[in-house]
Amino acid sequence: MLIAEQICDFLKKGTIRNSVNFPSVSGELLPILKPFLTLGERLGAFHGQLLRNPVRELKVTTSARSGNSPRPRSRFRC
Repeated sequence: MLIAEQICDFLKKGTIRNSVNFPSVSGELLPILKPFLTLGERLGAFHGQLLRNPVRELKVTTSARSGNSPRPRSRFRC
């Protein structure tokens, strides 16, 4: 049932949820974020070529607003 709901969300709204290789954002927000996602991928690939050792830790801090709704500050650590 859950998979059927996810397929309906994609077909009706363009929203992809729970994907491994695609960002989980709404269909409306994806065109806004796409340039930043592309930039992040390219910077990551470039930075990976400069490193002598593998990355052991990644810390990302974000703070953004989408439209008129404030988004809380998020921090991720891997």
